[in-house]
Amino acid sequence: MVGSGVKLSSNMLSCVLKACANVMALHLGVQTNGRVVKLGFSFYEFICA
Repeated sequence: MVGSGVKLSSNMLSCVLKACANVMALHLGVQTNGRVVKLGFSFYEFICA
């Protein structure tokens, strides 16, 4: 998604993390979590919930 120019938002990242959890995609969830921390979204209440 990032490679195709999609701008990441806290809402999108929250949905991606939930989707990873629902399909048990641990590797993708870990990568997404790393992106959340790197972009500074880790303190957003919407992501942390």
